[in-house]
Amino acid sequence: MFYMETRTTIDMALKIIGSEGLSGLECEASTLPGLLHHFGLGDTLTPERIAKVSAELHRQHLVKITKKKHGIKVQPTVKAIHRLQKSVINDIQIRPLAQWDRTWRMVTYDVPRAQSAQRIVFTRQLVRLGFTMVRESVWFHPQPCFEAVAEIVQYCGLQRHVTYAEVGRLDGNTVEKLRRAYPEIV
Repeated sequence: MFYMETRTTIDMALKIIGSEGLSGLECEASTLPGLLHHFGLGDTLTPERIAKVSAELHRQHLVKITKKKHGIKVQPTVKAIHRLQKSVINDIQIRPLAQWDRTWRMVTYDVPRAQSAQRIVFTRQLVRLGFTMVRESVWFHPQPCFEAVAEIVQYCGLQRHVTYAEVGRLDGNTVEKLRRAYPEIV
């Protein structure tokens, strides 16, 4: 058994609870720690950590627990669903090619001011994934990434405002910026 940050273990517990959708999970266990242990957290966490995570799920109002005749039912709250969605987005990764195919992937957007919160989430994800901004709202990445970008675009609700393309040839100034950002590739 190993130690994990509480935030990570809460996210793991929410993924277990939300694995069957909004209806949650039912189990013959009589407590939330018992349910989490039953559904797999006991394989990675000590009973003490499971109890701590359970207490945090209650404290943060992330679960609704209903007593049943033969156990309990645990459902994610709206707050938990939002957290799960954010956790899923943060799990998105770009798989690098073994050898660069000399093709740049460009993402550009024009997001209305009314959706600035979504734009902020979107650009933070681009930074997390290793994109480089070469002009305002124009980002580049050297690896195939459109599936990851599409998931984030959908999560942010920006489908109408984001464009992506593969680019084989760039001007000298842009190449120089990308050379500084990706010295191991260019």
